[in-house]
Amino acid sequence: MVSPKTTSSSTPTTLTDALRQRVARDPEATACVFVLDDGQEQSLSYAELDRRARTVAVALIDSGAAGERVLLLYPPGLDYVTAFLGCLYAGVIAIPVYPPDPTRVQRTLHRLEAIVRDAHPRLALTTAPIRALAGSVFQQAPDLARLPWLATETLDPSNAERYAPPAWGPDPLAFLQYTSGSTGQPKGVVLSHANLLANLDTIVRTFGMCREDRLVSWLPPYHDMGLIGTILTPLYVGGLTVLMSPMSFLRKPRRWLEAITRHRATVTGGPNFGYALATRKVPPDQRDDLDLSHLEVAFVGAEPIRARTLADFDEAFSPRGFRSRAYLPCYGLAEATLLVSGSQVQRTSRGGGYRSVAVDQHEYEQGRVRIVEGEASRPATVVELVGSGEVPEDLDVRVVDPQTQQLVGPGETGEIWVAGASVARGYWNQEQTTETFGAQLVGDPSRDPAGPSAGYLRTGDLGFMRAGELYISGRRKDLIITNGRNLHPQDIEAVVEGCHEQLRPGCCAVFSTLDEEQERLVVVNEVSVSDPRQLRTQEIERAVQHAVMASHGLRVDRLVLLPRSTIPKTSSGKIQRRACRAALLDGTLPRFSSPIG
Repeated sequence: MVSPKTTSSSTPTTLTDALRQRVARDPEATACVFVLDDGQEQSLSYAELDRRARTVAVALIDSGAAGERVLLLYPPGLDYVTAFLGCLYAGVIAIPVYPPDPTRVQRTLHRLEAIVRDAHPRLALTTAPIRALAGSVFQQAPDLARLPWLATETLDPSNAERYAPPAWGPDPLAFLQYTSGSTGQPKGVVLSHANLLANLDTIVRTFGMCREDRLVSWLPPYHDMGLIGTILTPLYVGGLTVLMSPMSFLRKPRRWLEAITRHRATVTGGPNFGYALATRKVPPDQRDDLDLSHLEVAFVGAEPIRARTLADFDEAFSPRGFRSRAYLPCYGLAEATLLVSGSQVQRTSRGGGYRSVAVDQHEYEQGRVRIVEGEASRPATVVELVGSGEVPEDLDVRVVDPQTQQLVGPGETGEIWVAGASVARGYWNQEQTTETFGAQLVGDPSRDPAGPSAGYLRTGDLGFMRAGELYISGRRKDLIITNGRNLHPQDIEAVVEGCHEQLRPGCCAVFSTLDEEQERLVVVNEVSVSDPRQLRTQEIERAVQHAVMASHGLRVDRLVLLPRSTIPKTSSGKIQRRACRAALLDGTLPRFSSPIG
């Protein structure tokens, strides 16, 4: 399929212009569908979406919020989509965040309060039910309590007729994209309309998207992949986006595949754990009525991609029409708006499948890459890595030694640095902006320090380039350094969580602690049983020790077993290793037992 071009003679300079051009072109086409837990669906045409966004925009302009920051506190759904677009229409800087979760008030409220203190929003947009819920937590959240609150479903829809587009300045701000907080406190990434348009164009080209596309998503809609990738991108090209709540998917993963079937979806995707969960929780006797044959792109990113996961999903659902060539591994981060790389190498179809390499583990732990070819010649320990695709032409990506700030040599790993129009302006009100977004290569005369792209974004991610494709090996801050070896925690986590049936997949954190000036390896994992008396503790201990020793030649110094849903995770479901470590050390981590250590 051919990527669409703007048909208007006026090239859009804001996302609002681009969206309203789509509305004018095909107003009655369905823009958004939201799938409820009971299977019922709500939908909006492009004209209805535009009308509701204009209604919200008028209320914001009337309140004097134009140019200010506004908090968005919504459950996943169409009200959230229209409120976000209403902020864009009004020239308001949106701050989308998760609303307080009554089942996890302390965890979710802490993050929300931190964002409010950092961003100082003018007011909060929400729904009436959440407004009522928020009242019960105001005593614990005084900064939140001081905000004016507006429930947007109570607005008069006739006010949409009073909407007049704001007078845009050069490259106006669009929203603050708060990072997931996987390695620390969430930070507000400042994104302009130009950042959004640049990255949306990159996504459209990489995914080959057009107005005929139908995208299904269960991803959290509040930032990067869920918001930009699965809500704004389909709207930008004039396609259809079908959404559901992440909790709806987690409770019953089959709902994702049912929506793909019902809407004959051409595009879908998510992180590695989503594919793994669907494979595990949708048994063969529940697959017969599924049809995944229309999928042309099944993107996968946001966390380490495991070849075994992709192969298992393919084996499970290829009888239902899924084709492995639909896989499109990709890499991105909030600080680069979203997409940095995506599969294009020798692509023969829209997704193009995935490529993986086996690397010698010993060399890998020394920061070197030695590809191991052929099954027969492989050493006992190898690490299999899945490529995250090519870097688009409009981005400049380098692999850099984080200490010397020089380019690494061929066959070496380093930190991923990015420059280009998609890279955000920086962090909101954070001194860390210069260090993170203004990095300079040592001995690189090709860049003009006075130019608009004077610095590189330091992603904090480690990886290497091979045959034109970017491979991600982990987070720099999460590295475990012991006996001269650089250990990537996700590699150890992968072998731990599959070594015993009572260990919950996707709920493992590996890190080190310092004990008597020695690094100690710690494994924390949730268990599948609710009664600690049912724990087969000694079996688990032996299985973990054997798995880690066999794969990495290491002894686990401490093993901690947790109840369900207690390991610290980000709002997008990533394990927070540093928060887990801190909670373990200060005694606040709930646990069943510590059979080792």
